[in-house]
Amino acid sequence: MSDMSRRDLIRYGAAGAAAAATASVVAGPARAASSAVNATAQTLEDEWEYKGRKLMLRTVTVGDEVRNSLAIDGVQLHIMKDEETGGWLSGKCHYVPKPSLRAIAEASVDATAGFPLRPMTAGHDGH
Repeated sequence: MSDMSRRDLIRYGAAGAAAAATASVVAGPARAASSAVNATAQTLEDEWEYKGRKLMLRTVTVGDEVRNSLAIDGVQLHIMKDEETGGWLSGKCHYVPKPSLRAIAEASVDATAGFPLRPMTAGHDGH
């Protein structure tokens, strides 16, 4: 065993944690900038109002990949395809798939109960 004291272990452990946190903060904007550079096209597919909220559906092309993007009042809503049912899930309606993007957007508005949507944080592989 080494001659390191418990105090040294705590000190070096805290320094390592701080370094790891700094690295993730630095890498985050670089990753976001990389995605922005690779986004080759955004197409507005549909825009409508539901219960006083502005909903926007876009198609975003990133490299060879085409993704759907939904926003409520300009704030992106996390959406994902439910491979089991063929429907759509969102960060607000995570357990009840809806048959279309329009339906999941409106169900998500209902789930917010009038409160503003908070900007999403990275999760599920950052999408």
